[in-house]
Amino acid sequence: MLVLVAAVTFILTTCVHVLACVAWLQYERHEAKKDPEHAQRHKIEEGVAAVAALGSGGFAFHEHHDKKEAKDAAEDAEEEAESGRGEGKKKHHFFG
Repeated sequence: MLVLVAAVTFILTTCVHVLACVAWLQYERHEAKKDPEHAQRHKIEEGVAAVAALGSGGFAFHEHHDKKEAKDAAEDAEEEAESGRGEGKKKHHFFG
């Protein structure tokens, strides 16, 4: 249960980071149109916000993938322990 709560909390925080970056991007885009005198500065900050949003999303995806791999490895270890298959006996693999 604690692992589930930690996973949900992590997912929510990464989603909040992505949403915050997207909000910042939208704000800077609006400011660039509203304040033509400093439009170049706002466009640069818009680009920074876009990169931050992309990085946050990529990090969330990466962590989700790692969590999924760890879960699969734990299930495989549990199946191996239940089947009584020792270290010396290999699973059937077609290639390798």
